[in-house]
Amino acid sequence: MLFSAGLYPVTIFADKTHFPGPWEPGDVIVPYFQTHPLPVLICMFLQFGAPIALGIFTVFGGMAASFLLWVMVHPGIAQDPTLLRALYYLSYAFGGPGFSVPMGLLLAGVSVPAAFMKLLPKWVVGLGLVLAVCGELSWLNLIAPKALFLIPLVRFPSFIWLIATGFMLPRAVTQPFICGASMKTVAGLLMIANAALFLFGAVQHAGVAVASFHEPLIIPAAIVETLCGLSLLWGATALFLDFRLRWRVALITNFVALGGVLLGMAALAAGAGPRTASNDLYHRIMLLLIGASVLILFSGRSRLNQSLR
Repeated sequence: MLFSAGLYPVTIFADKTHFPGPWEPGDVIVPYFQTHPLPVLICMFLQFGAPIALGIFTVFGGMAASFLLWVMVHPGIAQDPTLLRALYYLSYAFGGPGFSVPMGLLLAGVSVPAAFMKLLPKWVVGLGLVLAVCGELSWLNLIAPKALFLIPLVRFPSFIWLIATGFMLPRAVTQPFICGASMKTVAGLLMIANAALFLFGAVQHAGVAVASFHEPLIIPAAIVETLCGLSLLWGATALFLDFRLRWRVALITNFVALGGVLLGMAALAAGAGPRTASNDLYHRIMLLLIGASVLILFSGRSRLNQSLR
C-alpha cells in the first residue's frame, strides 16, 4: 500500500508531467527534478517505508533508491545536470534491478521450501517460481534496455503473490490439495504466458511497434510465432477444458513451440535476418517457459490424468 501510494504524486494522476523513465533524454529527466521537488520527496518518504516489510532481501535496494531521490531534489544538486543524471541512473539501478533481482530470490526462497514441505498449493508455488525466474532475468535490463518490462512484471504481481501466500499458508497446513489439478493449473498458466510472448513477438515482427518495443520487419518470423502462440493456447485450452487427450495435446503443442524457437534461432545464426538483443532475450524466455511446462507435464502425467478423470 505504501509503495502504491508513493506512485501517486509522480504520475499523471497528480500532474500533467510524470516521473521520467530511464529511456527519457537528459533534457526531460533534469527539468523534472528541478521543478518537482515536493512530489519526489513524498514519493521517497512513502516508498522508503514500503521495503521494510519485505525483509532483508529487498530492503537495501528500495531504501537506497529512496535515499538517492532525497539527495537529488536538494538545492545545488538538482541544478547540476551531470550529477543529477548520475544519481538518477544510480537510483534506477537500486530501485529497478536492485529490487527485482533480490525479490526473485525471496520468492524462490519461499516457494522451494513450501513445495518440498507441501505448505502451499502447487499453483502458488509455480507462480512464485515463474516470478522468481523473471526477477533473476531482470538483471539483463542493465545491458538490454528492452528487458525493462521484466521489472514491473515482477514488482506488482509479487506483492499480490506475497499477500495471497500470507493468507494461504496457515490454511495450507491443514487443507489437502489435489496435486494433479495444481500441476494442470501451473502448466496451463505457463503455456498461456508463453503464447502471449509469442504473439507479442509476432506483432512486432509484422512491423507493428508496441509502445517502445519494436523489432525488424520479418514476416516469416511473424507467421511462425503466430502459429506457435495459437498452438500453445490450444494446448492450454485442452488442459483447462479436460479434453480426452489433454496431456498429449499439451505436450505436442509445447514441442511445436520448441521447434519454432529453434528454427528462429537457427535462422538468425545463419544470418537469414537481422538479429537484436531483445529477440535473443525473447527466445531464451520462450525456451525457459517451454522447458518448465514440459517438465511439469512429464513429472505429473499420472497425477494430472487421475485428477482430471
